[in-house]
Amino acid sequence: MSITPPKPSGTLSDTYDAAFFEQHRQYRDTYEHLARLIREIAPSNAVAVLDVGCGHCLLLDALQRHFSSAAGIDGSSAGVPSHLRDKVALRDLTVTDWREASPPPCDVVVTLETAEHLAPDCAPHFVAQLLRGTPSMVFFSAATPYQDCGQNPTHIHEQPLSYWVELFEGSGYSLAVDETIRMRTSMITSGLYGSVGWYPKNILVFVPGVATITNLTPPPHILSSNPVFQLIFDRDRLEFENIILKRALKNAANPRRQS
Repeated sequence: MSITPPKPSGTLSDTYDAAFFEQHRQYRDTYEHLARLIREIAPSNAVAVLDVGCGHCLLLDALQRHFSSAAGIDGSSAGVPSHLRDKVALRDLTVTDWREASPPPCDVVVTLETAEHLAPDCAPHFVAQLLRGTPSMVFFSAATPYQDCGQNPTHIHEQPLSYWVELFEGSGYSLAVDETIRMRTSMITSGLYGSVGWYPKNILVFVPGVATITNLTPPPHILSSNPVFQLIFDRDRLEFENIILKRALKNAANPRRQS
């Protein structure tokens, strides 16, 4: 990974300062590709998107060009450029209710590599807040165990993919297998995510209810020149395939539950 892990400096907002976020700007084309993918995979009638944990705002900036309304939430303003200041709300994501009492309508929620920074007891209410208003689709990713080989001390809650799948299922959302495979495949084959490989490795797409599965072809392998990272990529791919298998078997046993 070419982005240097941060060194702790008081609070998260102190640690993830403007200098850290600046490292991501070399991947502007990657975030533009990611925003286009989100637009293509999201329901065609989705007009409003919320990026939770928007950080450096590169994705939020790109989403502005693909949705009628794009807003962000983060715990720090360090990475927010001046032209997006009115689009980003500062919130403490560790509290139980970090959304507004009456949040504005939001069709699509995106939260990438954010949940691992929150304490374990925050996870259930974090997911619950993501689902307020019943968005039609959620794009979610979070760091898995040992993702940064222990180099990032701010990753205090790294969990396997299945952990988050089960939390979403407990809230009435299921993994959209077809859309997740499509997204991962496009990200990997684009060649744009080599230095930010955690995105295609971890991305999961969720929808309300039980999603229909028609595609059981796993995405391509993610390759790394680092043998330790390769083990992590392979481990998480195997877990993703196991999740797909379980969902396929469950749907086959209960075909009327698919929608």
